[in-house]
Amino acid sequence: MKSGHLVTVNLIWIGFGLFALLAIMLFKMLMTAKKFEVDEDLPNFFHSITLEQADVIVNEEQHCKENFEVLVNDPDTVEKLDNVAIPDKALIGTPWYTILSN
Repeated sequence: MKSGHLVTVNLIWIGFGLFALLAIMLFKMLMTAKKFEVDEDLPNFFHSITLEQADVIVNEEQHCKENFEVLVNDPDTVEKLDNVAIPDKALIGTPWYTILSN
C-alpha cells in the first residue's frame, strides 16, 4: 500500500519555491531605483566651493602624497582647488559635492 509521503514532500518543496520566488520579486521591487529629480542649475564646482573646503581637500591630498605616496584626487583638480578664490555664492550643506567635480 502506498503511503503518499512522496506527494506531500513534493508539495512542500513547491510551496517553498513559490514563496522564495515571491520573496525575490518583492525584494527586487523594493530595491529598484526610484526616479528622482536632479537640479542641473548647480554652479561650477570650482566657483562655489568654500576656501575651507578647498583647503581640506588640498591638505588631504598633500598628506596622502607625502605619507603614503598615494594620489587621492586628480592633480589638475588639486591645482585648481589650490588656486580657488572666494566664491560669490558658496554651496552650503552639501558635504559630498566634491563627487560632482569629476
